[in-house]
Amino acid sequence: MAKQSQNEIDTMITKVKPKNRDLIRRDIMQALQRPASNLLLKINPYYFNDGSFKDLLCLAGTVAVNYKGNRYNIPIEIWLTDDHPNNPPMCYVKPTPDMYIAASANVESDGHIVIPYLKSWRHPSSDLANLIAQMSDVFGIQPPVYSNPSGANVARTPYPTQGRHI
Repeated sequence: MAKQSQNEIDTMITKVKPKNRDLIRRDIMQALQRPASNLLLKINPYYFNDGSFKDLLCLAGTVAVNYKGNRYNIPIEIWLTDDHPNNPPMCYVKPTPDMYIAASANVESDGHIVIPYLKSWRHPSSDLANLIAQMSDVFGIQPPVYSNPSGANVARTPYPTQGRHI
């Protein structure tokens, strides 16, 4: 993925009007510097359980995982709410067509990531760079996706199925 300029990132942050603009910018910039990830910032609509939607900042791409001596790139999306970093981001595994989600204590069947780091999120000690590192560590122990070697179409619900309440 091509690296985004500071100007591109600032433009997106300004467009969504977060409450903590400087904090969110610093957190995003640190996350994009992580060698264990390949993420891009984008703005996309996030759909909530009540059917409403809002344009939110989303870091989308992959996080590197070492599993049984091999390196894998797990596709993820990290959605930032208006009050980030005071509240944790909403994180999802986003499998490619040749993958399926392996539901576990860390990832729900719809791809929603529920690792302990997110459950104990506290600003200012929690941040996106450490979240990415925690994902890499947790997913290295128990991968959230597996390949579909048969190439058969695995029945999956579209991503995201429904948004999460903030």
